[in-house]
Amino acid sequence: MASGSAATFSLKLVIDTKGKRVLYDESGKDFVDFVFNILSLPLSTVTRILSKQNMLGCLGDLYGSVETLSDTLMESATRKDALLKPRVVNYAPSASFMVMDDLVVKPLSTASIMSLLAKSSVKDVVAIEEREIQFAINEGLKLLKMCLQSKTVLTDLFLRENVVKNEVNNPLAG
Repeated sequence: MASGSAATFSLKLVIDTKGKRVLYDESGKDFVDFVFNILSLPLSTVTRILSKQNMLGCLGDLYGSVETLSDTLMESATRKDALLKPRVVNYAPSASFMVMDDLVVKPLSTASIMSLLAKSSVKDVVAIEEREIQFAINEGLKLLKMCLQSKTVLTDLFLRENVVKNEVNNPLAG
């Protein structure tokens, strides 16, 4: 996905089943690049991706007017293309990361996990489950839309949308 292809990659969600929320996702470069690229998306790209007809306000209309404007009225056809379809780049090094429910990205470490568990008031580690899911273009589009509407993006996308259907295991249960 990070390279612009329709690739699918795995996410490893760590879920508090009692609190019914995603604590974090254990991610590699692909998902972190995707999340970081959300910040670099120009409004024209967001408008095109989320469908200009479904945009609130007038962004869809503005996008449509540039799209239908004659190339002869623009300084150059490449300028119009740069406005409507800017390029995406890779940011994250090859490493493991924690992507929190609110899309905050941190390096994956035992200290980070313990700190998160303490801050999240998780008292029963047996209630923590790990779920591996596949993340593809449809989930990416939903994530983009959710990050404009929610502070609990991963929970809303993967638990409330019932997207997760894969096998569950508990890495902390003995």
